[in-house]
Amino acid sequence: MSQTLIISDELYQQLTLIAQRRGLASVEQLLEVWQATATALPSQAGAIDLHSLGIDKTQVADLRARLRAFAEDWERPEMDVYDEYDNARAAV
Repeated sequence: MSQTLIISDELYQQLTLIAQRRGLASVEQLLEVWQATATALPSQAGAIDLHSLGIDKTQVADLRARLRAFAEDWERPEMDVYDEYDNARAAV
């Protein structure tokens, strides 16, 4: 099944930058990678029940908006080193 999704030019540019940083040729390839990752992992892997922590939908929206400012930096390839930070620290 195929669907058409309309997104803003700004969002498409952001996705293009993320794809380029990951060495991918297009947004379509980026989405394919994300889809493969999502289907390979359980849907609740790493999920945190924010409601049980007393965080409501309004607070979640606010948090997402504030964290969005960090997204570009966080998606940089050189930030991948932090994925293994805890293991590297434990080995010291």
